[in-house]
Amino acid sequence: MGYQHSSQASYSYRPPNLTIALHRYSTAEPVSFSKLRAAEARFSQKRRDKAVLGLESGLAMFDNAVYEAPEGVVMQPRDATVLLVDTAYRKALALVYKPIVHEHSHELLHEKLHVGSLERPLRVLDMGTGSGCVLLALLRRLAGGDIPAVGVGMDADREALEVAVRNERRHIDRLGDTSCAWCVGTFANFGSKPLEYVGSPSNIAQNMAEQALAGGFDVILSNPPYLDRDKVLSVIDEDVRARDPRRALFCGEGGLQCYSEIARNAPNLLCSAVEETSTANTDTASGRAALVILEIPGNSASKVLREILRNGTNNAVWSQQTEVIRDSRGQQRVLVLTKT
Repeated sequence: MGYQHSSQASYSYRPPNLTIALHRYSTAEPVSFSKLRAAEARFSQKRRDKAVLGLESGLAMFDNAVYEAPEGVVMQPRDATVLLVDTAYRKALALVYKPIVHEHSHELLHEKLHVGSLERPLRVLDMGTGSGCVLLALLRRLAGGDIPAVGVGMDADREALEVAVRNERRHIDRLGDTSCAWCVGTFANFGSKPLEYVGSPSNIAQNMAEQALAGGFDVILSNPPYLDRDKVLSVIDEDVRARDPRRALFCGEGGLQCYSEIARNAPNLLCSAVEETSTANTDTASGRAALVILEIPGNSASKVLREILRNGTNNAVWSQQTEVIRDSRGQQRVLVLTKT
């Protein structure tokens, strides 16, 4: 008797409910696991970076150069702060070069000024300089453009200034004719007392710094502490808390205290907006802008500007042409104030 297929005895395959199965095993991992995974990723990336760059412990890359930045002593330089250097360099060039239009091609050119701005070196003050990498990065760029400059780095922490001195020595071959001096001071009182140097600067550097303080600085730049300790201490990255000194991160209630102190002191430290030249050059006397260039928390330009105008001792000196520079993510990151 042959085999007869019975439809009643047939077996129909039903696949499992994949939606239910996937849902059953898609529960998110515990938060502690994700934090541990992120910490491991950061550590691994840091090791890879150091392996690629050949960096030793205590060194960091900033603006395509290596700087000493020992953990717990100075704040580690951030790539985001390169925008502060970019802005300061662009503004410094505007003090030294003037735009001209070629009479035939009408092409926009730039001609170096030989009066006013170049009768003396540009004077740059970095308030809260820390490791000195921001000031040194700017001076390296100016030296590369054959623009004479004198830089003064100010910080309240002597140990940080000693790091800045070593960084200057590390880059001395790239600084050209620029000179540096590293001085003890605070945002509030710098300039009110005789300069107190760290690192035994040369007589030339001291003289240049004294002249800069007496005649006023062309550019003041700063990346001050601007975090509100009460609001962010509990949520800030543990790696940052362990690596950076808290004095370099936090500053008073709301994180705006340093901006208030800069607002009160900066007008006394900047040069006059117009400097008199010699009689022979009165027909070509050059008006000079004096600038304060600040790194700010993301998208806080209005907040910082209100703090500056509320606490400044002489708000009439500031031009209404305030400039806000945005970073690559579109966030407000640098604030430029011009002294009239």
